[in-house]
Amino acid sequence: MFFASLSIRPFYTAGPKRSIRQQNRANAQRPFSLVEQARQGREQDLRLILDYAFLAWKEPIENLTLRLGRQRFRDRREWLFDEQLDAARAFYRFSDNWQLDLSASRERRARSDLFRDDRVNNYLAWLTWEPRKAIELAAYVFLRDDLARQNESPIFYGLHSHGELFDHAGKPVKELDYWIDAALVRGRDGPDKLRGFGFDMGLTAELDYELRPTITLSYAFGSGDSDPNDSVGSQLPPDGLGRK
Repeated sequence: MFFASLSIRPFYTAGPKRSIRQQNRANAQRPFSLVEQARQGREQDLRLILDYAFLAWKEPIENLTLRLGRQRFRDRREWLFDEQLDAARAFYRFSDNWQLDLSASRERRARSDLFRDDRVNNYLAWLTWEPRKAIELAAYVFLRDDLARQNESPIFYGLHSHGELFDHAGKPVKELDYWIDAALVRGRDGPDKLRGFGFDMGLTAELDYELRPTITLSYAFGSGDSDPNDSVGSQLPPDGLGRK
């Protein structure tokens, strides 16, 4: 079965032209007024932004779904990525508890300069296991290949888990959730070898009061580079797809 999905939104900028990500951040930090910007005589630009547009083929063979086009890539806590990418993607469900997500993607090639080789290719393998209804475990390998830079190809190996904790009787505690993310990076950053690692974990408790307030405790760590002048980079780099 084939189906298609499309999302287009208007986007307005005023002032010096900036990247879409820069403009989104600026708009989020101040009130937005078309009249005020026009009075200041600043440059105005109205565009349509293609968020996603893809074709999907459900079950060309049993338990397999294929997608082709611009899609959103987002892990649950946006620790690894949160971005729209032009991608070929395959989802295969081995059983009710196991699923594999394979993809090859490129960062919005339609907006790139056609005369520059500024492409960044991404390759992802994400394996998910749900041992119980309220728990998810995942392992992944994520490769970024920046064709505009020589020998820049970090590879992230990671683990992820989130869900509800269980009491001594084996019942889920619905008011107490956890998450764990951990990754190490290998590959190269120009002449340097990459040897970084990091993790992020936490608990969120929902209190039994009228407004249902929550308390969250978390801890995160990322390796640093003790000697930036040597040939080994031990700092965990951002992947460039939405991580801060």
